[in-house]
Amino acid sequence: MQSNIHPTTPVIAPDSNQAKKISDLQETRRIILSELPIKDTTQDIKETQEFLVAIKNFIDTVRTLEEYEKKQRWCNEIFNKITDYTWKQAKTEVSEILYKWGRFLLDNGKYVEGLEKFWKIYEKFPDSKWYRTVFEELIAREQPKNMVFINDKNIDAYFIDIYPVTNLEYLEFLKDMNYPVPHHWKGNMYQVGTANHPVCWVSMEDAERYASWCSKRLPSVEEWEKAAMGPSNATWPWGDKYELKKCNCLDSGGKGTSVVGNYREGKSHYGCHDMAGNVWEWTGSWYSGDHTYKILKGGSWYTCKEYTENVYRYFDVPSVASGLYGFRCAKSFA
Repeated sequence: MQSNIHPTTPVIAPDSNQAKKISDLQETRRIILSELPIKDTTQDIKETQEFLVAIKNFIDTVRTLEEYEKKQRWCNEIFNKITDYTWKQAKTEVSEILYKWGRFLLDNGKYVEGLEKFWKIYEKFPDSKWYRTVFEELIAREQPKNMVFINDKNIDAYFIDIYPVTNLEYLEFLKDMNYPVPHHWKGNMYQVGTANHPVCWVSMEDAERYASWCSKRLPSVEEWEKAAMGPSNATWPWGDKYELKKCNCLDSGGKGTSVVGNYREGKSHYGCHDMAGNVWEWTGSWYSGDHTYKILKGGSWYTCKEYTENVYRYFDVPSVASGLYGFRCAKSFA
């Protein structure tokens, strides 16, 4: 009589790493599918949740850029879907996917696409464990040359120039844009020996055009003052006691502009130079609600020490140029 019992099939133990990946994926899927974004649970949302599980699996297993590019259109569709919602319980999983996704792209030379994923973490997941890593990466990649980064709880994060804009820097702008030179220059050139002095005889309107040319802007008065005061809200950039040797102003014997950075001991907590004395600096802020005057900060070589205090705000009409007026630039972080 023929037996109905089949021969036993050998059982092969699953690879431990593979088993862990499957387990992790199942747990991620459980969390994501239990998520209820702040919208009705429509079919579109359910599809987005399923897409998120799929992209998690794909990002964890993709190895080459060629393999990624074959599914890039699909990936872009998923990215648009998952960033449309405000995630709650699944924010850890979503931010992890975005981080690994961005890291893979950056490591494979796709900088614009990779940073796009990092920016989404910065914007939408500030409590995520990936936030600090992403934040530092973005600063390192976005920080322009000769600018410092300032992140204060009362002001949106930004960059600001270490030094006021110099004659030499301004000359490059003039040449490139065929812009009128300051009226005291001779033969379309600054005075010999003043290449690294702050440019002066510029209006706020001139300063704004320069800033736009180099993809920057003028700082707001709050940004300028924070860069000068530091976290301790110091009276002068270097501290609360006035010292002649730390700035170029009338009390310290100022007879004209000086090379930027010459008073090294007078730099602010954040490393900004010449924020007291040398030239008044235009800001992008109005002095009052009637929008007639713009605020200038820092005093000049021709002002007394009282006007170099961090809190003092001078003002003038935006179209006015003066031999005491210069500027520095800022740039938003996000």
